[in-house]
Amino acid sequence: MPAVSGMVVQIDRHTCIILTPDGDLRKIPLPAGNVCLGQEVVYTPPGRRLLRHLALVAASVLILLGGFLFYRVQNARAVAAYVSMDINPSVEVAVNYRQYVCRARGLNADGDALLSRVAVVGRPLAGALADLIRTAAADHYLQAGGSNVILATVTPVANRAVPSTRDVLQYIDQNLQTVGINAEVVVDRAAPEVRQKAQQAGLSPGRYLLQEYLARRGINLRADELKQTGMSALEREKHFKLSDLFAAAAPGRDLSVSTGTPSAGVRITTLPSPGSGAAAPPAARSEPPGRGKAVPGKAENAPGILKKKAAQVPGETGQITPAPVVDAPAVFPPGREKSRQNPSGQNKEKHDKEKLFWRQNRQGKNDADS
Repeated sequence: MPAVSGMVVQIDRHTCIILTPDGDLRKIPLPAGNVCLGQEVVYTPPGRRLLRHLALVAASVLILLGGFLFYRVQNARAVAAYVSMDINPSVEVAVNYRQYVCRARGLNADGDALLSRVAVVGRPLAGALADLIRTAAADHYLQAGGSNVILATVTPVANRAVPSTRDVLQYIDQNLQTVGINAEVVVDRAAPEVRQKAQQAGLSPGRYLLQEYLARRGINLRADELKQTGMSALEREKHFKLSDLFAAAAPGRDLSVSTGTPSAGVRITTLPSPGSGAAAPPAARSEPPGRGKAVPGKAENAPGILKKKAAQVPGETGQITPAPVVDAPAVFPPGREKSRQNPSGQNKEKHDKEKLFWRQNRQGKNDADS
C-alpha cells in the first residue's frame, strides 16, 4: 500500500484527519511531534514499513555472511608454512593454518612430473604426502629393499608453528610403512631467508642447506649437479650420512630424524637444545649421623665396646676373632666395695681376703687419727 500525504484538518487524541490532494479525507494515526492544523504530513502504512525493515535486516545478514565467507576464503588461501620434500623428485607445497595444501610446485623436472600425476591442492597435508610417496614408489624413485633417503624442510610464515617437523616426519614415516618402504628420513626447519636464498639458487631449501653443510666439509657441489641427483646417490658418491651431517651441522635446531626401520614402528629422534647437559649422576648415599662414630653419653660407644666391635671384624681368612675377655680388677678403690652374691670356692676365699685387707686398713687409719 503506497504512502499517503495530505493536510491536517482535524486533530483528535490519537488520530488526525488529513485532506489528500485528490480531495479525500483520510483518518490516520497521529504522527509523532507537534502536529498542527494545516500542516502537511506523510503517512506510510504498517505493511510497507514492515517490508522495508525486513529488507534492511536481510541486507545486513547478507553483508555479514559475505564478509565471513570472504574471511574464510582468504584464510584458506593464507599460507602458514611451506613444506618441501626431496627424494629425487623435489616438490614444495604451501599449507594454511589448518594444514590444507593451497599451492604446490615442482622444484625440478622430476618434481613437475610427479605433481602432474598427483592432485594435492585442497587436500590435507598428510593425505597429500601419502599420495606423493605412493606415486614415487610406483615410479621406482623409492624401492623396497633399497637404500632410500628423504630430506624434508618446514619453513614457517609469520612465525606460525604449523606444522612441526615432528608432524611432517610422522606423516612421511607412516606412509612409508604403508607401502613397505624402508627409508632414512630427515626433517629440518628452514628459516624464511634460507628459502629465499634457495629460490635464487634454483634449489629446494633442503638441498640448499645440504650444499652449505657439505661445503663446510670441503665437498663443493654445483647447484645443477645437486638439483638432479637423488639423496641416496649423493650419500653413496660423497660418503656421508644425511642424518649425521644435519645433526652435526645444526646442533639444537628443531630437527627430527627417523631411523628408517618400518618394522619397528615410527622411531623419532629430536635433537636436544643447546646447553642441555647429560643427566646428573645419582647423589651419593649419605650415612645417618652417628654411624661408625662414638656418640657422647651412649654406653654402647664406650672405648671397651668399640674395641670389642673392632675385634669382631672378619679377617682375610673369613674367621671372626673373638674379643679378649677383660677381668675385673683384683681390688676395689676405697668406699667402692662391690658385693658378690653367693661366693664359693676360690672366689669366696679371695673375697674374704679382700674384706680382711680393707677392714685392717680402715682400723689402722682410725687408730692413727685418734
